[in-house]
Amino acid sequence: MSSSETASAAMIRAASQFRSGNIKAAATACREALSADPESLNALELLGLIEGMHGDIQLARELLERANTLRPGRPELLNNLAIACRRCGDPAAAVRYLRGALKRQPMFVAAWQTMAASLEQLGDYPGALESQERVTSLEPGNAAAWAELAQIREALNQPVAAAEAATRALELDPENALAIIVLAKLEIRRGDAE
Repeated sequence: MSSSETASAAMIRAASQFRSGNIKAAATACREALSADPESLNALELLGLIEGMHGDIQLARELLERANTLRPGRPELLNNLAIACRRCGDPAAAVRYLRGALKRQPMFVAAWQTMAASLEQLGDYPGALESQERVTSLEPGNAAAWAELAQIREALNQPVAAAEAATRALELDPENALAIIVLAKLEIRRGDAE
């Protein structure tokens, strides 16, 4: 069996194991694929995703960067890479990758969400607000997005708009914890600590 056939067979096993929830076996199969073919894009991406969710976030970033070097500019990959960068404490790199993803796919909701979180992590609340507003415009039924918008507006000292966004989140999901917290913060600001 050639190295590319070995890598392909390992990736079929990896994908099957990943879908069935056997993450450890999926990671092992990805490593086998990479041993046979160090440039297996699918193995780099899947192992990067696995490490990002369940393992070494720095390794996840390295794997996803290698995948992006092999086939640059794919929006899904760039978003996953940006998430890894954020979790590694490098939100500026995350923003750079996300700009590339959004240039190629401007309606990519997950990338706008990651952008809002990255900009917020950088302390750029106006930029985070703009990105989060894009999320709510693309997915108006997304309670979590409205709650995040409420949190950003509260941080920007926009209490009326924050309350409106939190209320919208609670209309969609009456138990949304973040929206409840934002409304509680707003009550405390008004002097009603109880």
